[in-house]
Amino acid sequence: MMDVAQLNARLTSRRREAQAAWSALVTASRTAGGAASEDKSGTVPPSGVSVPPNPTPECYGPRVMVVGNTDTGKSTLVRTLASYAARLAYCPILVDLDPGQGSLSIPSTVAAATVDASQVDPTVGFSGLRPLVHCTGSVTPDRHTSMYKGATSALAGTVRHLLRSNDLIRSSGCVINTCGWTDGKGFSLLLHAIEQLEPNVIVVMVGGALLADL
Repeated sequence: MMDVAQLNARLTSRRREAQAAWSALVTASRTAGGAASEDKSGTVPPSGVSVPPNPTPECYGPRVMVVGNTDTGKSTLVRTLASYAARLAYCPILVDLDPGQGSLSIPSTVAAATVDASQVDPTVGFSGLRPLVHCTGSVTPDRHTSMYKGATSALAGTVRHLLRSNDLIRSSGCVINTCGWTDGKGFSLLLHAIEQLEPNVIVVMVGGALLADL
């Protein structure tokens, strides 16, 4: 059984790992995205958040999609990455494609919201988010597959618009949580989400077969 000091040490280590992971993703995306140039957009960052160095049209942040079966820790990892990206002065888009969970809105929806440092709450995760929400018709995508695909496509269109039109968000990227249904039609829906949201990093949680298929 761990005492308080050991628990704090472990939490500090996990925080540093998460911060290092996001910084590495940002660096890799910028290296692939092209040379930086002067920011002429006049974008005003949220209160208390500074614009990262040289956010430019060529400077896209990481677009991370976390995939895996149910109860493999996808949502926890997504919240952790988004939280530490915000604490590092970025403003990522948090995307939730799991209608059974409804972490950004109510169940039977998919949603997306930008996250800045002022919205990171150590007790509840995030507070004051204003998500864009699309209804999927059910908490399980298999009941209304076409409606789920349409909602995913519509949400992806909004995400692409935000990434194109706002330099701060563009340089921050997005973190995407996906549904835990990954076989059969569920795999087809996952491929559709990948096609629409165009992630440049896919994290597979505990799934050798899924990793091989992707």
